[in-house]
Amino acid sequence: MSEEQDTIDQLRKLTCKYKNILLLEDYFLALKKHFMYIAQKYLKLPAVTKNKDLVELFAKSLNNIFQDVLNLRLSLLKKVKIDKFGRSRVEDSYSFEYVIQKVVKLVS
Repeated sequence: MSEEQDTIDQLRKLTCKYKNILLLEDYFLALKKHFMYIAQKYLKLPAVTKNKDLVELFAKSLNNIFQDVLNLRLSLLKKVKIDKFGRSRVEDSYSFEYVIQKVVKLVS
């Protein structure tokens, strides 16, 4: 198993542990702490869709209502990620750090 796949598997296990997370600050902060730690290792590895994977994994740990609120909040901001060539990347519009930041604001 590659180091990249091992790291993704760690993130999947973590998000399963915190599946359907509610707006409980302590519970969310524990997920955030562990997720950020593992994600930082993942970002150091060479990969094509790292950020998109991280956003999807993190969002899947939230309950459906919380996901809907987050999606609405992000869509209202209309933030688009621009790559180094000046092109927007629709499938990768938000960095996982930005998404986590928005969830922190929703929880607080």
